[in-house]
Amino acid sequence: MQTTTEPVADARSQVHRIADYWTTHGELPDDVSWDTVAEHAHTLHDAIEEQIQTHATGTGLTRLEAEVWRLAKLMAQEPGVVITDGIALVLAVDDGPFHTAAVESEAITPREVDKLLARVEENVAAAQRLAMLAADPEFEAEIENPEVVVLDRWTRQRLEDLAEPGEQTIEAVVRRHCDAVETRRELGTFCEEFLDEVGRENVVQITVAEQVSEGAVLLLTVHGNVSLEDVDVVAETNAITIADRRFDFHVEVDPYGPSSLNCTTIYGTDPPEIGQPDDSQSEVPLTDGIDAVTDAVAARINDEDARTPGTALD
Repeated sequence: MQTTTEPVADARSQVHRIADYWTTHGELPDDVSWDTVAEHAHTLHDAIEEQIQTHATGTGLTRLEAEVWRLAKLMAQEPGVVITDGIALVLAVDDGPFHTAAVESEAITPREVDKLLARVEENVAAAQRLAMLAADPEFEAEIENPEVVVLDRWTRQRLEDLAEPGEQTIEAVVRRHCDAVETRRELGTFCEEFLDEVGRENVVQITVAEQVSEGAVLLLTVHGNVSLEDVDVVAETNAITIADRRFDFHVEVDPYGPSSLNCTTIYGTDPPEIGQPDDSQSEVPLTDGIDAVTDAVAARINDEDARTPGTALD
């Protein structure tokens, strides 16, 4: 489970919103100045500065490649957006935190960002394969999205000793032990405990991203006057279950809203706006919202042509 600090989440959302207009119209929205974009860029840069420095000095990546790579990881935490537009926008800020990198490429475009990311991802994947082959020439090549993990000799031996019949890899042993100690909560139970803990009067809406694909992280967005600091149910939950599927999840707070863009409301208390029809209200009882999300996931599971979201529970 991951959380995003509110200033970073807000900056990321605003950059995506501005970038969508900027890319389409070739100029900023009337209510936005480049100084505002620069402020958001500094917030994002501060969140990933140490990672950029590590990549730029400890790997074969250039400074520009390191900045774009870490920005992509950060910006992709918000679903339903074109991350290359946002990256190109913050790189275009004069005298901004990413300006040195931008000068190298002179007003880098979203298309150029996309090509740059593809090149970096190819280099990273090649480095991971090389590291795995160096550490274990017999590692399973069919593992999807492998990550390099360094284990000392004694830890490796302990994991091998813990293997049960049929477990041929260290990855299988680690997965079984992680599942054994993992705290899972059904989506409805998690939301009920969350609302009780932060106070229902402080929450206007809770949404879940519409596109929940296989292996994806379930993104829950809370609109309201709340903070994720010291919320026990968030800290103590490792995974969410929906329709007998397990999901890693990410919770973020958005003080703006409510919103229904690219998301499904699982809890809402907002009344209709003045002059709007009654069916425009976003009031959604939690039980109705949970049922809607559960039905959607179940439908995906039953669709033989669809990639099944989440991980099947044993």
